[in-house]
Amino acid sequence: MTFFLKIRLLFILIIIGSNLFSNEIAFNNYGDDLSLRNNEEFREFITQAVINQPDFKEIIAMKSKYNFDYRVSRADRFPTISSSIINENYFDRKISEVDSIRKIQDDSLDAIVEVNQQLYAGNRINNKILNAKRQIEIGNLELEERTSELLLKASQIYFDTFKFYVIKKYLNDQAVKLEKLLEMSDKRLQAGISQPAERALLQIKYNELLITRANINSEIISSRETYFRFFDEEFALEMVPTVLLSNLDSNSNLLNDKSMNSLSYGVQISDIVFDQSKTEINIVKGEYRPEFGLNVKYIQYDFDRDFDEFDVRGGIYFQMPIYDFGRRGNKINSARANSSQLRWENQSEKRDFLIEKKSLEGKLVALDLMLDELKNTQINTRKQENILSQRMTGSEYNSVALADVIVQDINLFVEVLDTEINLYLTDLQLSHVKTELLSRFKLAL
Repeated sequence: MTFFLKIRLLFILIIIGSNLFSNEIAFNNYGDDLSLRNNEEFREFITQAVINQPDFKEIIAMKSKYNFDYRVSRADRFPTISSSIINENYFDRKISEVDSIRKIQDDSLDAIVEVNQQLYAGNRINNKILNAKRQIEIGNLELEERTSELLLKASQIYFDTFKFYVIKKYLNDQAVKLEKLLEMSDKRLQAGISQPAERALLQIKYNELLITRANINSEIISSRETYFRFFDEEFALEMVPTVLLSNLDSNSNLLNDKSMNSLSYGVQISDIVFDQSKTEINIVKGEYRPEFGLNVKYIQYDFDRDFDEFDVRGGIYFQMPIYDFGRRGNKINSARANSSQLRWENQSEKRDFLIEKKSLEGKLVALDLMLDELKNTQINTRKQENILSQRMTGSEYNSVALADVIVQDINLFVEVLDTEINLYLTDLQLSHVKTELLSRFKLAL
């Protein structure tokens, strides 16, 4: 392979590599002296923190409730066996004939065992089982949604704290530069080759940096406490993460949505709730349909005495409401009105989902483009700073201009960092809306 062919191949690989990793945000740019936590390590770190949260354990416990409710509804298909003891004392009685079918003892203590098997109940049981099964689906979706929200919360807390520590670190570095300019300005002032106004302007810019650093310190105190409460450890700026974007390609274009038909958790839950409301109408209707079943009853009379008297009875029971003064119609209309309300809520949920999804997609593209412009401006600013630093001799000396560039670089540094974090968190939010965040963090429930 010729030298030029090797160079050409290397160039192609560089181009390909830049396209492959252009959706990567390498926060290691903010500290060469810090170790790197790659994307997989950072994902594991966030996931483990979420799993340890009491909120997560609460969600897991809540999920089991819906499974038990489902089992309860299924049990309605099976017979019910009940027992009772009836103690009766007679306070007054008149029986005209000794051979009356009514018992003539003064008191009784009877034991009853009864078995009921419902054969038909207006299809209420099947509909209740169907809704209980749907409730399990809702529970699973709620579990996923709240876990996904915890992943967002954990990421937000981490980067809120990370941002302030990084800014403070950079402010300390830039403060050293301004301090050197102040020392140089003092020497020039003593030598009579500088004006007091120049020294005063430098002092103002330095004081402004100190005020900014003090404000950052106050933010660190607050964010550090929040971080500790969530992650159960003190934050230390020893590692910086590298994260990947999942919804953006190398040219600020949205990736092809593999889940175009996917809906948010809210929409999916709303769909199921609406289906439940339609089934609820059938349940109400079933309350006014005929109901029949089998009944077997065993009665042991006066089981506290030495009598051996008992009854074993069985038969079919049938009941049907005849007239209820309008209750049936009003209950059905109420169920229908509730279903209609939920239908419109479902439509609103779908509308809001599309709006939020498009808004996040637009924000993601805008932030990526903004980041490119900020980085270009930052590069030019630092070039200007280098030029001015090299000219800090003789007639080209201009400490105020250099201080202005340093302050501008600080502002750009904060903007770039804030935009990168915002870009990543927006990307996470979009994955959450598309119900893809759990798979992104490889968290299986």
